[in-house]
Amino acid sequence: MDAILGPDGRPLQRTRIQPGQRIGRNILDVQQLLGWFQRPDNIGLETYERMVQTDETIAAGLEFVTLAAVSRLGEYVNEDRPDIQEFIRENFETMQGSLPEAVGNMLAALWAGFTVTEIVLRERGGWFWLDSLETLEPASVKLHVVDDGGPQHGQVDRVFQWWGSQWQAELPGNKVIHFCNRRLGVRPGNPYGFSRLKSIYKWWRLKDPMIAAWGLTMQRYATPFTFIETAGGSGDTVQLPDGTTAPRADYLTELVNSMGTGTGLVLSPGEKVTLAQLGRAVGDDFEKLQNHCNRVMLRGILVPILLLDNTDVGSYALGQRHFDMFLMGLKHLLLQATEALLEQLVRPLIELNFGPQDNWGYFQTAPLEPEDLKLWADIFAMMANVGFVSAEHPPDRNAVREKFGLDPIEEGTPWPPTSALPAGMPLMPLPGFSGTQMRQALMAELDLG
Repeated sequence: MDAILGPDGRPLQRTRIQPGQRIGRNILDVQQLLGWFQRPDNIGLETYERMVQTDETIAAGLEFVTLAAVSRLGEYVNEDRPDIQEFIRENFETMQGSLPEAVGNMLAALWAGFTVTEIVLRERGGWFWLDSLETLEPASVKLHVVDDGGPQHGQVDRVFQWWGSQWQAELPGNKVIHFCNRRLGVRPGNPYGFSRLKSIYKWWRLKDPMIAAWGLTMQRYATPFTFIETAGGSGDTVQLPDGTTAPRADYLTELVNSMGTGTGLVLSPGEKVTLAQLGRAVGDDFEKLQNHCNRVMLRGILVPILLLDNTDVGSYALGQRHFDMFLMGLKHLLLQATEALLEQLVRPLIELNFGPQDNWGYFQTAPLEPEDLKLWADIFAMMANVGFVSAEHPPDRNAVREKFGLDPIEEGTPWPPTSALPAGMPLMPLPGFSGTQMRQALMAELDLG
């Protein structure tokens, strides 16, 4: 392997740290010993999984983020090699399950911090095809990293499942998709990632027992408290209907307890029954606390509260601002996921079947909302009118079409569609094709009117 040269022309070498020196130290901010990375999180994955399975707010928030990301994952595109593009797309169509399902499983890293997905290949006709993508249970996975002090220092080279048991299995690092959920600036280089639930753990700990306390409080205080006033002393005896006698205190206590069964009461002269209730509704305090916990937890997993929570205040403009912030985070998450797919899945498939390439392609992003599409159509129309883009220039046309999620048009293909052209307008070339006509063609093809 060629050495990396520094500014002075001499090879750079990462300082090697002996195993004995690692005791009590943090390497890349993660506890490391002999190449084994231990999760630096003191909260176990079992706890995070319980949070997802038992809390409706956390489950809904993570499900919303996952569905939003998967729904915007578009087709694989390789403009330089149409044959590679067709091959990769066919792999995704013929694999067991589907690519959106596999990406959804990969995004379990949102709560676990990381996921490892095994790439299962099959040989057919001299070609290597993708058979399935199997995401492993995060709690069963242990990661091993490169520890040679070279340029790949700290990268995952081996993955063990059920390490130390009779079911132990070892997978090489180039046969898996290792996806991390990273928080910018927090524990860089940590292969176990960062769970979005870590920052809201304290609020879940507060909410979880609070719900049980809420039920107990409603059981105790929602029903009126009953007591009996008597003119006689508690030590007096009372003549019972069967002719026996009993202490007055025991007799009155039995009467109070029998009121819960719906029976009637027979009182002696001078005895009075009173029903006492709290002066305020104690359930409101619990509800306010629960709503506050829900809002903070949604905020912690980067879901705007106006998307899933009923609030007393809010406006359309505020909702739009919240949604814009959500889309910003969603775009970053989708970029991480597609880069992992390209680097760890698509690239090895291409190298196995076509050899090294200069261009590995990319994944399209699904079209935006109809209102956004109309806005972009107006923007491109203005750019065409002032000469920044031209319908006669194929790269300009394809750049516009890519923004709208449409396939690129090959050289020499008539465009725009005949139905969108004014009567008598030639197909190709298109001298003087205005921005307004360009907008009409796009809107017609997108069926936006």
